[in-house]
Amino acid sequence: MAKFDISDQKYLRIGEVSRLLGIKPSVVRFWESQFPQLKPKKTRRGQRIFNPEDVELLKEIQRELKETGMTIEGLRKKMEKGEAEPQKSMSSIEREQLLQIRNELQAVLDYLKAGE
Repeated sequence: MAKFDISDQKYLRIGEVSRLLGIKPSVVRFWESQFPQLKPKKTRRGQRIFNPEDVELLKEIQRELKETGMTIEGLRKKMEKGEAEPQKSMSSIEREQLLQIRNELQAVLDYLKAGE
């Protein structure tokens, strides 16, 4: 998978999205045809451009299909009922920062307990 941060980019082309998710552009196009919630904009030349919300939805679709083993039909029905909401996934940097904060808070707690 590609190692670049999309948070500073407003739109990504289909090739960038496919590299980010580690799937072929044809899979992205197929998922677009199967999930009406996924509606990337198109440029004048007809190129698909995905905003961060589209990318998050694609990540959720990928997660549900791969990790839970759900079928496309089952996931589509689940999403139509509003049972599946895209989950915000944390970047490795955000995860690392949260772990650092946790460790610092634990050190403060240990310090306060030692002073009792």
